Amino acid sequence: MAYAMKHDSQITVTSGLDMIVGSWLFLSPGFVPSLRHSTAAIVSCMCVGVIVAVLAGFHMSKPVRVKWASWVNVVLGFWLIVSPFVLGFYGMNGGTWTAVIVGLLVIFLAGWSSLAAREYDVRD
Repeated sequence: MAYAMKHDSQITVTSGLDMIVGSWLFLSPGFVPSLRHSTAAIVSCMCVGVIVAVLAGFHMSKPVRVKWASWVNVVLGFWLIVSPFVLGFYGMNGGTWTAVIVGLLVIFLAGWSSLAAREYDVRD
């Protein structure tokens, strides 16, 4: 029982933090001036931010049954890292750093959350 509670709280914390990071990504075009100069960057940040936040919340609500939601967020994190180069806003330092740092955070948090759910599932 204590093992399950430990992993449940890890999933809650990591998915909750992933929701915050996704929300920041959605709002970032309003706070990072260089993002405002690229429509592609704005659309990418806003769309990926919403998806990350929603999937993290979904995983938090049903940790074992929807582990896939965190793995989708891991893929989206990788997209964020390459998006400045694919979408052409890599010359905008604030936008590039926002995408790369948020991408790394999403990968770390979503991966941790999914691995905690996997261990939780295996032990029960």
